[in-house]
Amino acid sequence: MALRGLDNGQRAGLVLMECQVDMIGEAAAEEGAGLAQHAVSRGMVDKVAALASAFRERQLPVMHCMFLPRRDMVGTSINSPLFAGKRWKNRSLEPDGRPDDNPVHPKLTPEPTDFVVARMHGLEAFHGTELDQLLRNQGVQSIVLCGVSTNMGIPGTALGGLNRGYTMIVPEDCTAGAWPEAHEFQVRHTLPLLSTVTSSDEVLAALP
Repeated sequence: MALRGLDNGQRAGLVLMECQVDMIGEAAAEEGAGLAQHAVSRGMVDKVAALASAFRERQLPVMHCMFLPRRDMVGTSINSPLFAGKRWKNRSLEPDGRPDDNPVHPKLTPEPTDFVVARMHGLEAFHGTELDQLLRNQGVQSIVLCGVSTNMGIPGTALGGLNRGYTMIVPEDCTAGAWPEAHEFQVRHTLPLLSTVTSSDEVLAALP
């Protein structure tokens, strides 16, 4: 069965949205973070890692899109309850321009051929970054979007890619939400309007 976005020889790029230890790591899950618990419970990381390996084998770009504000949060507008949460409360109270200590999950550590695209503000991967130009410079037409969260970051980035002319593909088993019910709602009702919702196995089968 043809997979829309990979059915006509389109060149694809893999975009990993905020696959960072504070978001999807085992320690965060043990501390009670709902997003990390959902990611760990469904084995998301291993499935994303398999896709990343397949893209590298085919010399297709792998993009790690990270949220890395300064430790003092200066330059990050606290204009939403999400930004005003735990990270803001735990910010350095002394000037500190170093980026937040929140690396990519160790099973997804960027390889030399990968790209790391960091931002200090915004809820989607295209906002204020070079992601669009880096993808265009490599001839990407379709984006396979993985990561977190299906509450905000995944639909936001899917909309951002759609508005820029990309065909968006979301392997649902390579994503997670802050709680399962929200994830299911987005996967059933929102993401199908913006992307081809599929599975990692179907993406692997469709890659040339």
